[in-house]
Amino acid sequence: MTYAVGDLIAFPFQSSPNPTYDDDGNPMYDRAIDSVHYRQLWNSLLTDGIFVSNAAYPDDWAVTVKNGMTLNIKLGFCVIQGLSCFPYEESLKTLTLDPGGANTRVDRIVIQADFSNARRVDVAVIKNGDMLTRNENMWQLAIADVTVPARATSISAANIDNSLRLDPGLCGQWHMRQPMDFNAFLTAFNAFMAELAAQKASQQTIWTTQMTSQQNTFNTALSLLQAVFNTWWETAKVDIATYANFDFDNIAALPGTKRITIFNADGSVSEMITTITGGASVALRTTAFPGDKITLRTIVYRAGTILRDTTTTADFNTDGSIVEATV
Repeated sequence: MTYAVGDLIAFPFQSSPNPTYDDDGNPMYDRAIDSVHYRQLWNSLLTDGIFVSNAAYPDDWAVTVKNGMTLNIKLGFCVIQGLSCFPYEESLKTLTLDPGGANTRVDRIVIQADFSNARRVDVAVIKNGDMLTRNENMWQLAIADVTVPARATSISAANIDNSLRLDPGLCGQWHMRQPMDFNAFLTAFNAFMAELAAQKASQQTIWTTQMTSQQNTFNTALSLLQAVFNTWWETAKVDIATYANFDFDNIAALPGTKRITIFNADGSVSEMITTITGGASVALRTTAFPGDKITLRTIVYRAGTILRDTTTTADFNTDGSIVEATV
C-alpha cells in the first residue's frame, strides 16, 4: 500500500473482501507491512537503551580486560530504534584494540545497529573518537570509553570507563516512553481477577454437574458389564470344573481373561490368569529351576479360594533319563 503525507500508518488489517489462504493454510494479506513499520511501533513505545536494572544481570554490557589489548564485553538485552536484541548462547564478546601510538587516545566501545544490507546489531570500536553515528543506516549507543596510553601494549581496568552505558544521552537504560499509571493498572488488574474468579466459579459448577452426569453414566455401564461378567464367570467356573486334568493354557485363552507373566529375580517364572473385569484370580503357574530339576506348581482358584494346588517335579538323572512326579 502506498502512503502519502497526512496518512496514518495502521496495522494489521484483514485482507478484504474475503481473505485468501495458501496451500499450508497461511493467510495471504493484501495489506502487507514491513519491519520498518514494526520498528516505528516499538520505537514509539520504548526508548533506546540497555537492560541492567535486574539484580541477576548487574554486569550486562560491562567492558573488562581479558588480556593485553583484548577486552571482554558482557552481552545482554538492549533496544535500539525499535530493534530488540539479546545474546545467542555465548554471553561474552571479545574485541582487540590497536596498540598505543605516539600519543594517548580514547577508544569508544559502542553497540551499533546496521540497518543497511548487513542488517545486524554488533559491538564495535570507534578508534580515538567520541562522535556517535545516528542516521537511517546506522545507530550507535556508547557503553564505555577506554583510555589507551601512548605506546601501550596492554590495558588495565583503570583505563576503562563503564559509566557511559548508564548515561541516557549516550546509551542509558530502556524504559517505556509513557510511564505506567500503577493505580489504574492495579484497579484494572483487580477487576480482571474478580471476573476470573467469577468465571472460575461458574465453570466449576458446570464441571461438577458434568462430572456427576458422567459418573452416573459410568456406574450404569459398570453395572451392566458386571452382570455380563457374572454370567461369564459362572460359565467359566463350570468350564474349570469340567477339566479333570486342568489345562492352564486353555483357560488363559478363554474370552474375558488375561495372562500376566513375571520373570522373578531368583530365575523362576510366574504366570497369573485373571479376569479382565474385576481382576479376580483364576490360576497361577510358577516354574522354577532348582539345581538339576524343574518344578511346575499350578494353583487353580474359585471365588477367591484354592480349588486345586499341584506340583510336578522333573528330575534329570545322570544316565540321561527324566523322572516326573506330580503331587
